[in-house]
Amino acid sequence: MYGAKLIWESAIDHFNEFMGSLVTSPVELVDQNTIIYLNRAEDFSINFELKTSNLRISESFFHGERKVGEVYSANQNIELVNEARLSKVKLNNIFINGQTTQLSPYDSEKNINILKGQISEITAEITEREENYSFDWLLNISFDSHSRKNCSFRFHGDSIDFEYDIPKRDTLGISNLDVRNCFKINIFDTDIVIGQLKEEITSINDKYKPGFIFYTKVIDEGIKEKIREALSFLFGRKLVFIGSSKFTLDAFLIGYKAVTPYFITDKIFIEPSSPPCDYSTNPEEHTIPIFNYLFIETFITKFVDEYEDKNIEHIMWMYWHSFYAPIHSAAGSLGAIIEFILSTVDIEKNLINKSIFTPFRKKVIDDFQAFCTDSGIEDEEVKRIMISKINDLNKLPIAKMTERSFQKLGITISDFEKKLWQRRHDSAHGNLTDGDINSLIREVNAFTSVCNRTILKYLDLSDNYIDYFNYNYPIKKIDDPLIELEET
Repeated sequence: MYGAKLIWESAIDHFNEFMGSLVTSPVELVDQNTIIYLNRAEDFSINFELKTSNLRISESFFHGERKVGEVYSANQNIELVNEARLSKVKLNNIFINGQTTQLSPYDSEKNINILKGQISEITAEITEREENYSFDWLLNISFDSHSRKNCSFRFHGDSIDFEYDIPKRDTLGISNLDVRNCFKINIFDTDIVIGQLKEEITSINDKYKPGFIFYTKVIDEGIKEKIREALSFLFGRKLVFIGSSKFTLDAFLIGYKAVTPYFITDKIFIEPSSPPCDYSTNPEEHTIPIFNYLFIETFITKFVDEYEDKNIEHIMWMYWHSFYAPIHSAAGSLGAIIEFILSTVDIEKNLINKSIFTPFRKKVIDDFQAFCTDSGIEDEEVKRIMISKINDLNKLPIAKMTERSFQKLGITISDFEKKLWQRRHDSAHGNLTDGDINSLIREVNAFTSVCNRTILKYLDLSDNYIDYFNYNYPIKKIDDPLIELEET
């Protein structure tokens, strides 16, 4: 059986037990009296307490001298090495928020400087042995618990035993039985298990929805990050990464990472999941839905493959800040995502051929300048503005440009969606509305559906999308536009 303690135990416990007094960098902290203690706060930030006999160590040591009105970022790191255990730990991006000094009544050389603060990231290498498998530790994992899954797991102390529907049994390092709270997929020839954990196992309140991703092979950290983002979009809730653990074949912990997570808002833990599309199926031989694993695998693979070329990092950053935005501003933010995607679509933006328009434009400008001379118009700014408008005469109107971009993307938009598209200006520009909160909520739901449909089509991720505007949230074909309830 393979041991695999949870990251919020293994990272902090390992550090406090073996590393806290072994600072090797910076040199100002290399002292037998220097010790660092770590703990996770209730908001999952990594806090530290540093005690040192060097009384010159202060906030300015980590950040430099500050000037009013200037913005600073923390970039000072602390490195600790345990040569006996072949362990190296780095504490990255240190923020100091408190400093005190303990004075010795008998010996001034025994005065202790105490600094408290927060660390953005801990990275550790415990041994140079070969990695065999790893776990990512997450918050806010939640997926349909009623659908039948292809995997289950059981805890035995610090170990986890996976059981699959196929005749195969894996026992791997991480008591209680959590049946069907995980599922297995294969991405890039690697079996991956996504699971939900319970409070009695993690000591984390269930409201934070702790969970994990188990990778059966070594996989690039950048790919892992993209897989987590793909799962976030698929599940319709932002997954929060708090760390990872790496193990050898014989379950020896060889490295870990722990981070202070970024929460867009605490709403992420209470908002219901809103997946952009349906990823389950209901075969005749099953009485309850099951996950469509081939669909999920294809969804994630395409998402990862297109990540750089389609600027998915930028799209998802906008998406989640729109997804959890206040209701009155969400439509404008969701509209910005659609506008960005449409801006990448190559369409003809001129009304007539440039070779035809150019002599026409020159003649109109010449006539306008002659008119200014005859009429005594001398204001150069007026002339500049008018000439600029003449230059823009051949440009396609924005509304028509938007329609053509949707068409080029393969999306037919309904009259309702056109009207909805115009309403985004109410959110973006603070226009007065009728103040009906129910109408506003439904409008944002509609905009979310249109945004989801646009992203799904842009990345070719799904043949369906979920209509969050109409009641019962019907599943629609990706090519079918959103239609106002009264039109159905």
